[in-house]
Amino acid sequence: KKKVVVAKALSDLVVYTTSVKFISFSHSKDNQNYYENTSMAEKKARKLAKASGADFVRHNQKFLSRIYPAGSRTSSSNYNPQEFWNVGSQLVALNFQSLGLPMDLNDGRFQDNGGCGYILKPAVLMSSQKSFDPSCSQHRLKPTHLLLKVISGSNLPVPRSGKALDPFVRVEIHGIASDSRRKSTHTIKNNSLNPYWDADMNFSISVPELCLIRFCVRDQTGLLSSEFVGQYTLPFTSLKKGYRWVPLRTRDGCSLDPASLFVFVWYS
Repeated sequence: KKKVVVAKALSDLVVYTTSVKFISFSHSKDNQNYYENTSMAEKKARKLAKASGADFVRHNQKFLSRIYPAGSRTSSSNYNPQEFWNVGSQLVALNFQSLGLPMDLNDGRFQDNGGCGYILKPAVLMSSQKSFDPSCSQHRLKPTHLLLKVISGSNLPVPRSGKALDPFVRVEIHGIASDSRRKSTHTIKNNSLNPYWDADMNFSISVPELCLIRFCVRDQTGLLSSEFVGQYTLPFTSLKKGYRWVPLRTRDGCSLDPASLFVFVWYS
């Protein structure tokens, strides 16, 4: 058989890390090398994050960890990636073929770097001076106060039936458990062109560096039912103060231009 000649220097560049089995945080601290990474299913990772959040954060300051969806997700559904970003996991794997909230958050998380799939961790996850546990609600003496006024909408997409929407806006904060909240405006009847809500929403956020803001427009179809119309997700750190236009996107991330929301943003 003909031998294949491989340049070792080039071959060494192909694989940057080596996968090793995760045993415990203490074992990794004493035995794991910087170029080794650990992979674990969401159930195990979630259990570790809840029981030893601070240790998980410290582990991810030195080593790479990869979280992947449980094998029981036969329909290719996804978990919420925010819970693993909160402990600093670098590789949070999702089923990209499945649309919905988890993928909206994933797209929003990496908007800061042009959607290339890589951003730097915030300082709160890298500090060696102060321990950080995302499951602990008391992180700062003075939390950030966020005021979002959802003023109006413009050119919301009309369904195939041709019937005007009964739209309302749901604003969601995704971060550590104590920061995660959602609030909704009231519903406007039969108005897809220019619904006017003028609704104030106040949020108290203790770790804004980890937060994502998701604007979701929904169509009220029944007393307790509604359907997705459009959404836009971005990091809290990308929010600019003042009056802003929020573009809307479809489930698969495509632009719904000229559909948009008009909002006022203030935080202190």
